[in-house]
Amino acid sequence: MSKFQRPVDLPFPLVYHTFLAKDKESDEIVEYRIQDLLEEGFEQAIELMARDYSPEETFSRCRGIVIDPSAFEEIHGFWRESLKEKISVACYKNDESGDLVGVNILAVGVKGYSPKIDLKTKPVQDLFKLFRFIESHHDVYEKYKVDKFLFDFGLVTKRDYRYRGIATEFLKARVSVMKSFGLTVTSTVFTVIGSQKAALKAGYEEIFSVKWSDIQEQFPNFDFSISFSEFCKIMDLKIK
Repeated sequence: MSKFQRPVDLPFPLVYHTFLAKDKESDEIVEYRIQDLLEEGFEQAIELMARDYSPEETFSRCRGIVIDPSAFEEIHGFWRESLKEKISVACYKNDESGDLVGVNILAVGVKGYSPKIDLKTKPVQDLFKLFRFIESHHDVYEKYKVDKFLFDFGLVTKRDYRYRGIATEFLKARVSVMKSFGLTVTSTVFTVIGSQKAALKAGYEEIFSVKWSDIQEQFPNFDFSISFSEFCKIMDLKIK
């Protein structure tokens, strides 16, 4: 899906970030790590995204993708292709259990390159149309004078591990990811308030914001009244 390739001389897997936070079922402070997602964890990551991400994420929720088997499977296919690029990261408990705590499916946009994607189902066609509309309000390449940048296809923390600041740690970890891949900018469309708050805590800057209700008429196939958030935001982080 991406023209960008992981540098062949970059070790795999890499651990990008470690941090301390509460354990799953107690106030005990334990260590977590964010590292490259291994190939043997791809399907587990997709299952986690399907269960704990898509039902809450505004694009998917408001277009009914999670209740359309064909559209939902098409989204899973995009995730699988993205994971093959070995850019995505996962969070694990840093102990013997090695519990998978969360996933961030990452990709790299390259100036002048637009992958040819055959969109098969109407809900996914609508989703991409909305995504492109949001993206059209921000030219990352022009603003930062770069030819590539880091973005994502979804960030999820397992429900058992929420309210521990793990989403914020994922977003902080992108600094190390960018440095490892020779990138200086990450830009993301955040569709739910939880990730928007996490991005602010991680030092991201709000670039563009629009109320879902203000674009309902333009996108009648979506029901934004059931969104868990009021706004859609593009937020960036630039490093030196």
